[in-house]
Amino acid sequence: MHTIVPARDKPEDLTGPIPWLRIEDIDGKYLELSQTAQGVSNETIRRMNLRVFPAGTVVCSCSCDMGTTAIVARPLITNQTFIGLLPRSSRVLAEFLYYSLQAHRPQLNAQATGAVQAYLSRDDFRSLRLPMPDAATQRSIAAYLDAETARINALVEKKRRLIALVTARFAATRLRAVAGDAPDWRQRRTGPQWLGTVPEHWALEKLTYLARMESGHTPNRQIPEYWENCTIPWVTLNDVGLLEESEEFYEPRNQISELGISNSSARVLPARTVILSRDATVGRAVLLGEPMAISQHFVGWICGPRLLPEYLLEVLRGPLQGLFAALSFGSTISTIGMPELRELVVPVPSISDQRAIVTRVRRLQAVVRQTTALLTVQIDLLAERREALISAAVTGELDVTKAAA
Repeated sequence: MHTIVPARDKPEDLTGPIPWLRIEDIDGKYLELSQTAQGVSNETIRRMNLRVFPAGTVVCSCSCDMGTTAIVARPLITNQTFIGLLPRSSRVLAEFLYYSLQAHRPQLNAQATGAVQAYLSRDDFRSLRLPMPDAATQRSIAAYLDAETARINALVEKKRRLIALVTARFAATRLRAVAGDAPDWRQRRTGPQWLGTVPEHWALEKLTYLARMESGHTPNRQIPEYWENCTIPWVTLNDVGLLEESEEFYEPRNQISELGISNSSARVLPARTVILSRDATVGRAVLLGEPMAISQHFVGWICGPRLLPEYLLEVLRGPLQGLFAALSFGSTISTIGMPELRELVVPVPSISDQRAIVTRVRRLQAVVRQTTALLTVQIDLLAERREALISAAVTGELDVTKAAA
């Protein structure tokens, strides 16, 4: 077995015809093209003494998570994430080696060393001992695993599509529940206008008429220092960004920033204030679970008597998401300006209708959570089944001639 170690330096010019591959480019058994169309020229290869992986080389990830494997389908070059294993004789088939390395992933990860980033060297791969049956048996095992893993992968993909379908149907149902027909937005001189239709007994009103807007900032617009004896949590983008999309309340237990603030340092918003991130994670909305202060990256609404916070939360997470995407700007970090947020228009049914809508959406959301959780467990079990099948086949525990019969 010939081992190929990529060069350390990354080429500056990646516009050449020979593909330059990263681990993100692996999508299936064979490795052929860069998803970002990156490549190097023959001149760059000669000048930098880059290592070319010939077709038939089995590449295996040798840093971070070991054992991500693919077969090179055409001559290419990779970064240092991989090491190449090229069979030197017909006694070792690349297709069998591809599965054998996957079966030994736990061993590869256990063998890796490194204080900052785990890594396997060329010598580590050379010392690896893999069971190698005769070529005919290797061919039979590889063919069997091709068929069985393709069947498992198809089942996994079907369940992923089901998750996407269930999620999309929930989003469409929530949209109809809180907005009637799908809203149509137009930016006019007077601000964003809702041109969709809602039930006749609903109103369309500016959010500022229904709730008091609070911009989140301290007097000097700086993040406060952390004090041991402070009692008011300080909400940051990191805290809210880590919440699941379905989580309704933000509680201090969710905090990762460990920032606090004193009562005299900033305006404290009451519990059940609806807050919306207007920077970076634009459009993430959540209710405050108790009195808190928010950073300048948020805006909060304290709802009046004609607007339930829970209903406003569903409006922000449903029909207004398209508007937020249209209004956000910024090349590096997306943001929404305060003038646009002050002009938001929302549908306003009666309080009883708002309660009924929230109840309906919550019940449906619970079904969606349960369904997606079940499908996710099934996907995990299929992945475990795939790994166990590969391991049993390449080690001889499973007789593929009998299993295929």
